Amino acid sequence: MRNSHFFIRLTLFALPLLLVHCASFERRHVATAFPLGVSTAQANDAPESAPQRTGIEGLLDKQVDMTFQDTHLQDILDFISENYEINIIFDNRVVRPKEPNRVDPDAKYETDGMIDYVTLKNIPLREALKYILRPLGLSYSVQQSVVWISTPDSIT
Repeated sequence: MRNSHFFIRLTLFALPLLLVHCASFERRHVATAFPLGVSTAQANDAPESAPQRTGIEGLLDKQVDMTFQDTHLQDILDFISENYEINIIFDNRVVRPKEPNRVDPDAKYETDGMIDYVTLKNIPLREALKYILRPLGLSYSVQQSVVWISTPDSIT
């Protein structure tokens, strides 16, 4: 009888730990399932001292951790859009498509869209977007329920 109590206590103690471990494994597995080396992506609520925003503005205030290496902007934006449920549209007239068959030979793209390396830890998603886009000569604006990405001149 004493052994069965020990087993029940151990099971009640170990089960929540096992569930937490499985949940963190799933998060890592999902984050690394995206192409080209995404290592982590977790969102936390914005600090309590910040004013609470709603809609897309609130989503852009989420704290994120991300690492990308040799990744095309389209893959990064797809990852952000899927994981943070944000509608993102980028100007395909300024970013060279990653698929060679979609490249317009007459177009004058501003950037090839490749990110060599970026690692961001515990910053709001809005800042992460700035740091990802800046080396490519791009910026973003929030328009209704969409994040629009283009050159700074095209946005203003």
